[in-house]
Amino acid sequence: MTTIRTLKPNVTREDAIAHFSGLLRTLQLGKVHSVADIYIPFRLFRVHITNRSRTEARILGLDAVRGNFDLYSFDSMPDSGSLITIDTRNHPHRGIDENQARAALVERVRRLVFTRGFFKIRDLDIGAELVPLDFHVPYWVGFSGSPSHLRLAVMDAIRRRVEGAKVRNFVRDWLSATLSR
Repeated sequence: MTTIRTLKPNVTREDAIAHFSGLLRTLQLGKVHSVADIYIPFRLFRVHITNRSRTEARILGLDAVRGNFDLYSFDSMPDSGSLITIDTRNHPHRGIDENQARAALVERVRRLVFTRGFFKIRDLDIGAELVPLDFHVPYWVGFSGSPSHLRLAVMDAIRRRVEGAKVRNFVRDWLSATLSR
């Protein structure tokens, strides 16, 4: 077991079981057999975006396993009131270092700025400063289907939404690698 700090989940285990056991989901994926928690490491950055002499400051979190999951946006720095400490073995290790994470974040923010309007961009500058806060984001994983054709669904325990293929495939691959050790 490892001690980690994680954001406080907004979805309880019972809420996750109820969601994964819903009629529509049961018809799509089959009966839920179990639900497990998993904690994905994130890196926190202070981001400054300068465009047309206007500067915008944001606090963004980027997953530290691949750097391609949805970004987390924070209104303020997570503090001791929004973080809890737990003992768990259900957490993957970081897959990218600080420099890779910064580069991935800057590229993601650049794409977001471009979606606001390419012709509105002038003298774009994006800076990202790592905040030395080690934290994880909680997720719920629901296992359903038949034993010969097991399926999984992943729910973000903060945002209360089911994740797509990027997170689901990562969790499946991580579980497969963990079980084969």
